[in-house]
Amino acid sequence: MMNRRKRGRPFLHPDCVIAWVMALRATCRNSYRDVVGDAEDRLLALGLPPLSHSQLHHRAQELVERAMRTTCPTDGRVLGMGWFPPSEGRRRVIVDSSGFSLNKYGGWIFHKWDLEPVTGWVKLHAAVDAEDMRVLAYVVSDEGMGDISAFPLLMGLLEQGGHGVAAVLADGAYDKIEHWQDLRSKGIEFVVNIKSPLLRKYRGGPVPSSGSPQRAACIRRIRKIGLAAWKREVGYNVRWTVERAFSDLKRRFGDTMRARDRYRMAGDLYWRMLAYNGYKEVRAGLASARPAVTNYRTQFLYAILGCRLLFGFGLGLVYPLSNALINGIYEGDKRASLLGYGTFMLNIGGIALQTLGGVLADMNWQLTFLAHGIAVLSLVCAFLLPEPPKKDVKKTSGKWLTGPVLVIGLVFFVYMLMAYPVMLNVSVIFSDRLASGAAVSSTALSLYTALAAVSGFFFGILFKKVKRWCLFLGFVIATIGMVMVWVGQNYIVLTLGVGFIGLGFGIIMPALLAWCGRVAPEGKVSICTSFALALMNLAGFVSSFYLSGIASIFGESVYAPIMIAMPVLVIMTVLFLVYNPFKESNPAPA
Repeated sequence: MMNRRKRGRPFLHPDCVIAWVMALRATCRNSYRDVVGDAEDRLLALGLPPLSHSQLHHRAQELVERAMRTTCPTDGRVLGMGWFPPSEGRRRVIVDSSGFSLNKYGGWIFHKWDLEPVTGWVKLHAAVDAEDMRVLAYVVSDEGMGDISAFPLLMGLLEQGGHGVAAVLADGAYDKIEHWQDLRSKGIEFVVNIKSPLLRKYRGGPVPSSGSPQRAACIRRIRKIGLAAWKREVGYNVRWTVERAFSDLKRRFGDTMRARDRYRMAGDLYWRMLAYNGYKEVRAGLASARPAVTNYRTQFLYAILGCRLLFGFGLGLVYPLSNALINGIYEGDKRASLLGYGTFMLNIGGIALQTLGGVLADMNWQLTFLAHGIAVLSLVCAFLLPEPPKKDVKKTSGKWLTGPVLVIGLVFFVYMLMAYPVMLNVSVIFSDRLASGAAVSSTALSLYTALAAVSGFFFGILFKKVKRWCLFLGFVIATIGMVMVWVGQNYIVLTLGVGFIGLGFGIIMPALLAWCGRVAPEGKVSICTSFALALMNLAGFVSSFYLSGIASIFGESVYAPIMIAMPVLVIMTVLFLVYNPFKESNPAPA
């Protein structure tokens, strides 16, 4: 079809591909050269040759001209108009307009080329579906065209496009006798906010029809039940949703015209509306598919939960095992060094597993789960490790949850509850403050893991030098990192802040475990260590509910957790400045 009646060399790219690339350009707000570069790999994957920027420009212009061919009469104020494919059934349509600013030059361009200031607006008059917020018809004009003049054009475009219209909702700017008469002749209900001066004019006597009995009936009804009740009765209250449609269009695809030529501005808006309609159709499709997805998930929900339960149970047994063995077998500085090495291996393993998972995901997403096969090495080590030397342990009662052990677990819980939401929201923070992608935030998270590994590796040396101040130092570094994330407005400060939080974690975790090994009752070191780590993991589970509670109080859950975490970490820093957890004392009796 694309080469029908085509003279010369045939087109190699279908119209739908050109439309897709232009929608991509509208979404990413790129130039023609940039967008053809972005789309090159995807076109090659489809077996299509790459596009040049000039080909894309000419083909897009042809598609715009074809889409805007209408028989509606117009004047010099109209830059372009058209409609989009109709939906099934008769729809309630909302009519309104909004302005887009012209592309403004930078200050240096003004100075260098002695240009005149760019002023003015391009006006978009649109008929929007009240149900799914899609643009059904549009008129692009200069700022001198009023809403009353554009209304007949929009109604004519809806009729030409084959849209079934049951009702038209509009604000008071469209209240005109001719519009009432035109819609009545077409069998369309007109719901408009009638101007209040007319209501006051007719308040004391009969209401003349003035050429529109329907309008007069509306005025009488408003006088009887009140304007607010009448709006609820006729469904006028949904008219405000058209403002949401314009807001989505501008926020996602820009509110400034990229084109400089007067008539190409209409084409620029056409591609934005096309991308916007596609976005709305995808959202509507997801909403309609939700029941089917829910049924599918319900069928396999118990199997998924069972597998996750089994996996979590095994992980819960293995995860604290190494630290429990170290606390139970070794003592003093040797214990601290090995706990630091454990933290080092924990973070190095995380880096290796993330890298391996990414490589396997490039091959096939299902292969990602094979990365868990590394756990076989742990199983082999369990059989090869020699039996630990037996120690003479006094008989103890069943009591193991002493006050110090509970405090250690609570410190673990509070610290992870403060730090975990920051790690979850790192990508959002980087995107909000730096407008960066996932690669930048993932680099910051990698620095968090790397510095946690480094501090864990050297923890044994640090413990020998400043045993008394280990926890104080760890919380100082973590607090500094949290403050840097809070105030940071550039990549370096934010990345260092995330890294400092990881550095503090690499000191705090083995220090707390070493403290637990010192205060746990004899013969109960393993269960006390497991309890402390269980509370640390519990904080990760509780963090989702914690974030939901913060969002309900502060209205957002990205920066409010950081605001709360800073004073909490300061309090914990002060506590370990005053209290020495490693003072020489005998283990607590059971």
